[in-house]
Formats: sequence, C-alpha cells, structure tokens
Amino acid sequence: MVARFLAGFVCLALSTAAGAATIYDYELNGSYADALGGPSLTGNGGTLGATGLTFGANQGPTLSASIGAVYTIETKFSFDTTSGYRKIISFANNNVDTGFYNLNTRLNFFNVATSSSIDFANGVQAVVALSRDAASTVRGYVNGTQVFSFVDTTNIANPGSALFFFQDDSATGAGEASSGFVDYIRIADTAGSSVSPIGGATVPEPATWALMIGGFGLVGASLRRRAAIAA
Repeated sequence: MVARFLAGFVCLALSTAAGAATIYDYELNGSYADALGGPSLTGNGGTLGATGLTFGANQGPTLSASIGAVYTIETKFSFDTTSGYRKIISFANNNVDTGFYNLNTRLNFFNVATSSSIDFANGVQAVVALSRDAASTVRGYVNGTQVFSFVDTTNIANPGSALFFFQDDSATGAGEASSGFVDYIRIADTAGSSVSPIGGATVPEPATWALMIGGFGLVGASLRRRAAIAA
C-alpha cells in the first residue's frame, strides 16, 4: 500500500512541478507569429530582425488576447534608458498608470512593490518574469531570482483582454517609455519563475517545491515506521 502511495505521490509531484504548458511563444525572429499557432502580436513600429525586435519609445508589441488571472509572462529585453519609470507591461487597455516597470534600474510594479536590487543597465539584456497565482500573489523575477512579491487584492495585475509591451499608458501621456530591444516574449497559464520555449513548462514556485519535499518526508517516515514494526 505504501509503495502504491509513493508511486502516486511521485506522479502527482512531478505533474505539479512540471506546471502547465506554455500557451504563447513569440520568438520575434523576423515575425510576430506565435510558435504555437496562437494569435500573432500586433506591431507598433520598430524593426524586426533575425533575432528580435528593435523598438523606439512606445513602439512595443501588443497581444490582444486574454491570458487569464493566473499566468507567467517572461521576456528577454534591454532598455536604452533605465533612469526614471520605463514601462515593461501595461494592463487595463493601457489606460491606467499601474503596471510593470523599470524604476531607476529596479524592477517595479507601480504602486505596490519595488526590487531592492539593481536589476537593469542601459543596453544590457535581462530575463524578466512576472507571475500571478491562484491566491493572487504576484511575483517579479530578474534572471531567475525573485526580487519582489505582493498580494494583488485590487486586481491591478489582472491582465484583462490585452497586454501592451514597452508602451506607456495614456494616464501619464505615454511619457514613461524607453527604446530598446526584445529577444522574445513567452506566456504560460500557471504561476512560475520562468517559461520554457515552444510548449515547455514553467518552473514551479518555491511553495510547490516545499510541498513536494514535505510529502516525500512523510512517505519516508511511513516506510521507516513499517520497517520498525516488522522488526
């Protein structure tokens, strides 16, 4: 019985660790198309090259599709200017000032959370991820390291029907944007620290790993107890 439980737990843990599949994968290699066959991004200026998109201020792409309230969005990009506020992702049809930013070289979600580390430099690419889980906890990552988190009680990180990349909102007159370069944009329908390319899976949140380790500990304790009784 214990063996069957252990096998079942291992399967459950592995499926939890794997997470849900990537739903959109925009490699931006000369095209705005989704590698998984979903909706294409809408370009707003800039130049598509063989390895990514070079964009001017407020020239980032738009995804006009709902991704749900639980997600991970990952993008690899650089800004030419990292002083002040520079919008990374805008929600709510680009009409509100809240959103995902660079703030003086630090990852920021205005107006609730800011990284304590130096995360960006002019012209230097960084891998940035934003996740929101089923408990409404939002986490920001830079190069795989979590740099902030908050509980989204007011739904400011709930994407709605569209995502606006590197475009500032109309509430500030679109003045908080930078030119730059983006290598790719990937989106998954589960919360994690990264998104694998072309149908991969997210890396699970730390809480998921803790649950798995705790479960394995319980199984081990049960096996030791059975061995003691048998002896």
